[in-house]
Amino acid sequence: MCPSSIASVEHRVRQAGYPSGTAQAVRDAARSDEHAAAEARYAARYRRDEP
Repeated sequence: MCPSSIASVEHRVRQAGYPSGTAQAVRDAARSDEHAAAEARYAARYRRDEP
């Protein structure tokens, strides 16, 4: 998402009466499984234990 649209969404959410950061928290929660899977793939590829 482009930074200006993120700021626009955050502004609209605040206008609706929600605390700052609510929209970002919802986006993060919605993608938490994807991020966890990506981190696991990264760790498997680049963080190998070497003696």
